[in-house]
Amino acid sequence: GEGHENLLVLGSGELVEVIAGAGGWLYGHVVGSPERVGYFPQAYATRVGVSADLEGARNQENMLVRVEAAFSPGKPDDRQTEEQASFGACCIAIEEGDLVEVIAAGGGWL
Repeated sequence: GEGHENLLVLGSGELVEVIAGAGGWLYGHVVGSPERVGYFPQAYATRVGVSADLEGARNQENMLVRVEAAFSPGKPDDRQTEEQASFGACCIAIEEGDLVEVIAAGGGWL
């Protein structure tokens, strides 16, 4: 659906390596499925460790979270509708030539 292409569909119990986070949203990929990458609400997950705890982990240590409730953008219940609205509110529109001060970055987003 429109606006959902950057959101990650998750099932309860999945383990996600978090690359970045801000504004109540985390950006990461499902452990063992690096092609499944995107944003998801921080409220849906609980921290369980760091990626250095994984066998064969890269040198970088990222937070690991376990998904506590399924998140399926495009099939919203009341809670997901509110979460998706907050995702849209945390982004800004910029145009060519705009000057932006970057205070945090990650996951391909500034």
